[in-house]
Amino acid sequence: SSQKVVNLNLEQYHKIIQQKQQALTDAEGILNIYKAELKESVFTLKQRNADVKTLEKQLEIVQTDLYRKNKELDSAREKIVSLEKELYETLENLKNKKTDPNDDSFDSELERLRLKLQDIKSFIDDQVSVLPENKSLNGFKLLKNVYN
Repeated sequence: SSQKVVNLNLEQYHKIIQQKQQALTDAEGILNIYKAELKESVFTLKQRNADVKTLEKQLEIVQTDLYRKNKELDSAREKIVSLEKELYETLENLKNKKTDPNDDSFDSELERLRLKLQDIKSFIDDQVSVLPENKSLNGFKLLKNVYN
């Protein structure tokens, strides 16, 4: 009878051990699932961080390029304003000159003006050729067409 009690206790003990082992196996399975999900999340996070860094570099390049192009546009605008001012001053000077056929200064002034117009046309051609297609360039295209 004491042998039966010992056997019964042993069976209960083995049953408890089996239940604990099963619970441990189940917990390890759940832990492995979470480990796999965590590993996948870490990989995804690393990939997204890499994508963000790539996009930041691209944005920096675009911003630098945009800054450079804006500087070029500002320079072109200043040059055009200067050329227009000089052109109007020259035209005013021509209007004020005598139209004496023997006056060589008129012809030389006219030749200087013609050369200046060629410079303006060349400048506008250069500006239009290096700038991207854009609605803001319509003024350059219009000027280019006027001088062609």
